Amino acid sequence: MKILLVIVISFLFGNVLYLNWVILGNQKTAISPITETKPIPSPVANPQSPQVCSQGCMAAIEQATKSAITPILVQNQSQTTAAVPQEFIVPLGSASFTSTTWATIPGLQVYLNPSNYSNITKVTFEASIFVPTANETATIQLFNQTAGHPVWNSQMFFAGGATPQLMISQPITLDPGNNLYQVQMQTQLEYPANVSQAIIRIETN
Repeated sequence: MKILLVIVISFLFGNVLYLNWVILGNQKTAISPITETKPIPSPVANPQSPQVCSQGCMAAIEQATKSAITPILVQNQSQTTAAVPQEFIVPLGSASFTSTTWATIPGLQVYLNPSNYSNITKVTFEASIFVPTANETATIQLFNQTAGHPVWNSQMFFAGGATPQLMISQPITLDPGNNLYQVQMQTQLEYPANVSQAIIRIETN
């Protein structure tokens, strides 16, 4: 009887061991192997690399870069600058004079060189004339003393009167070079005629 009991207990113990072996074997095949993950090392600063610039340093660099960059303006060759009209007044002076023949009025003169003015478009001789006694006519003109001839189109006729009258000549042409220009006049009678504000007006463009 004892022998039978020992055999049964041995059989049961063997079955338990067998079941445990089967169960453990299945668990090992079901669980996938775990791959060991190595920790990623933190980057090590290169001792030869430049140090990181601070925020204030970066702002200073950006400001210096902006000031150093100069915009390049490309000029369109097809565009030309518009000329601005200008006007020059060359004063000759004022005087009272009388002569029944052409004569130069002393002091009413000026040296003038047209090359000192760029792009001359128009030149005129202007003067205010009146006769205090209002009993004669007068004629006035511009004379080029250097070249020895009257300035063409500069002659103006005053019909008389005691009220000053502004007279403007037709456009005149200045001779090239530096020339002495004088004012000449002749009166109908030997009464004085007054000349004031005698000028040469030069317009350029």
